[in-house]
Amino acid sequence: MHERRLIRDAVVAALKGKTLAGDRVFKRRSKPFRATELPAVNVYFTEETIKEGSNRSAPRRLERDLMINVDYFTGQLDEEALDDEFDGEALKAEQVMDDPATLSALSSVLIRDCMLSSTEAGTTMSGNMPLGVVHLEYVITYRTGIRSPAPTDQFDELQLTAQIGTQEHTNLVTGINQEDP
Repeated sequence: MHERRLIRDAVVAALKGKTLAGDRVFKRRSKPFRATELPAVNVYFTEETIKEGSNRSAPRRLERDLMINVDYFTGQLDEEALDDEFDGEALKAEQVMDDPATLSALSSVLIRDCMLSSTEAGTTMSGNMPLGVVHLEYVITYRTGIRSPAPTDQFDELQLTAQIGTQEHTNLVTGINQEDP
């Protein structure tokens, strides 16, 4: 399973029950919300870049910057109350995302950092229903290995033959490859 999915699943699980949305936390929801489904949170990624220094590591490791988006949607459109709700729910989401435990449970993913990069608020249309939305964008830095197949040639044995004068000497060395299969 790709690390992006593991990260997204962990963020969704961590946000459930932590905001006014309760358990209405979705992964990349694209269909319009109904009034009975609000408030709600949508978690998705938009971009991932590989850091330039990744090509100089040995063994080769890709250091990735994943852009994870957390959108909080509400049917509340009273302008004064809307900003207060956005601030309160953004704070709750930030506390979840800033908690090291949110992503530390991903033992198979080497998470380096999780940082809020921007917040944007406004209104949008969901079908024919206007919604308030606060959009939080996070950069999650993590590392992976190169996705190449394992080499088929395992150099486990070395035979060296040396000729000194008319005599030939052969040495056989085994157990060279010390990597786990």
